[in-house]
Amino acid sequence: GRRSLSILGPVLLIPPLLMLVLWIQTFSANPTATPERKTEIYLSYFPTFLRSASAISVLTLLLCALCIVLTFLGLKGAGIATKIVGILAIIVGWLVIALELFSML
Repeated sequence: GRRSLSILGPVLLIPPLLMLVLWIQTFSANPTATPERKTEIYLSYFPTFLRSASAISVLTLLLCALCIVLTFLGLKGAGIATKIVGILAIIVGWLVIALELFSML
């Protein structure tokens, strides 16, 4: 029901956030590498079918959009704590989408 949607939405935000942390960690841990080499290192952490920047971007956008939609649908009738978590998930989802779209320019 709606309760499972309000829980599933924020859970879908975890992979994009982990990918963002991995991106930051990869670039921070390799200060002398060229940007191309840093991207190579970052992509090497993913399975073969996700080893392109565009595939990772599409996956991130899709998961964040699903997070926003499912969380929004699950907010109706949810408790106050669930609503707070849901609203935070929606805000973070939009911020990750904005960052991803900006990085695609």
